[in-house]
Amino acid sequence: DHSWHAGLGWAIQDIARDGQTSHNLWGGPTYQRDLGYQWLDDHGRIVHLDWCPHPSGFGGRQTLEWRDRDDQTLLDEVRRLQWVKLDDVAWALRWTTELTTTDDRAVTLGSAGSNGRVGAGYGGFFWRLPAGDEVRVWTPSGEGEAAVHGSRGPWLAWSALSPETRKPYTVVISGDDEASLADPFFVRVRDYPAISSALAWSERTTLRSLARSFTAVVADGWLEDQAIFNALARARESLTQ
Repeated sequence: DHSWHAGLGWAIQDIARDGQTSHNLWGGPTYQRDLGYQWLDDHGRIVHLDWCPHPSGFGGRQTLEWRDRDDQTLLDEVRRLQWVKLDDVAWALRWTTELTTTDDRAVTLGSAGSNGRVGAGYGGFFWRLPAGDEVRVWTPSGEGEAAVHGSRGPWLAWSALSPETRKPYTVVISGDDEASLADPFFVRVRDYPAISSALAWSERTTLRSLARSFTAVVADGWLEDQAIFNALARARESLTQ
């Protein structure tokens, strides 16, 4: 239903340099204030340049360029990934991204939310999950789509029955630093299954450099709060970059 949702990713719908024309590096139609979603000739692309494997063999450092519709570079990205098996039923991932501008001009990041669609501030760290039944989404302070969407917290968890195996699984995401923890969660359950951390929830974000880091845990079963706390602690102890 959203072919540009490519599993776990890092993308932005609206990127502009010094107030110039915005470029869509998310995919799909672009949300415009008072007009809604419009298919526009504004799509840029994120280009892979290099991959340097992590010494452990489980991860690496990727360099990328974020280019506008005219193939001019807007942002440089260094993305670091590392993953590790925690035990027979769980594994963990660390995802760290650094974005920098290519010259002295600032770049702004926007979203459907910053362009007028209330509660649609998606963009940044985004995980489109498989469809499933008996979905539960929660944080330490709230449960359900309405309670979690737009909130902030130390972690966000999603549990559901796998559509393939009919067995339960849990995914947890957690910011690794103050900046990552300060971004609100974006959640969809009813429309499609997704969890995210939003960079431009209701206002544009201006940057010359920006860094975010997340630890994720994927586990079999219905995890409860204490098990999530323990799994994240083990993940952070096991993951090094």
